[in-house]
Amino acid sequence: MNIVIVDDEKSCVKALADKLNEYDDTNLVGVAYNGMDGLKLMSEQNPDLMFLDIELPDISGIEFLERIESISDGRCRVVMYTAHGRYMLPAFRNKAFDYLMKPIDDAELRTILR
Repeated sequence: MNIVIVDDEKSCVKALADKLNEYDDTNLVGVAYNGMDGLKLMSEQNPDLMFLDIELPDISGIEFLERIESISDGRCRVVMYTAHGRYMLPAFRNKAFDYLMKPIDDAELRTILR
């Protein structure tokens, strides 16, 4: 499973990448630290799964979800990945696959990856 992470917090990216590395069937193919770079990465890599932070420096994760409709073939599942629970409903309304809270709970991550 090819995965990308879009998050402006480098420590959170590292923590998630380290956890993903524990799974044999995951392949982290790219990281972006803002939304515009994330959109470019999405179109270049066409990942199976994306972990997307909601609060990015240039666009919101919700706006990101709206924009990928035009560049994604619908195959990529997006997990909203944030410390803010208040965005859950808008995320699901914009077709997020799942919602992962920071700090990462290992059992929740395992459930998502299954």
